[in-house]
Amino acid sequence: MRARFVATLIAGPALYLLLVLLAPATLAIPARHVLGTAAWMAVWWVTEPVPLAATSLLPVALFPTLGVVSAREAVAPYANELVFLFLAGFLLAAALERWLADTSGYDETTWPLVERLIAENRLSERDPDA
Repeated sequence: MRARFVATLIAGPALYLLLVLLAPATLAIPARHVLGTAAWMAVWWVTEPVPLAATSLLPVALFPTLGVVSAREAVAPYANELVFLFLAGFLLAAALERWLADTSGYDETTWPLVERLIAENRLSERDPDA
């Protein structure tokens, strides 16, 4: 089992190097790095030698280092407002599960909180001129 883990851990960077070195000469150097990084990520997503979250951050670490894009451009896709919306929802769900799911007060505490948040959101969306 340990040998398989090491093999899958090494397979991603090895495929990256192979693709960067053997890519067509007409392909620009930054494009070669993107191709290699995509293959590295695909191998790690399928085999999971590291957590998926760490795998998804490879472009953030590699692209600025390899000169593909600046650090600001590398993290821009991760800063989409929908990403933060989902993150907030997952964090709220995890917090509710952690502190309220296994107690008898789940319904008594959770639903009034959710209803209040919904009501406050509806009030903040109202047109002040209406």
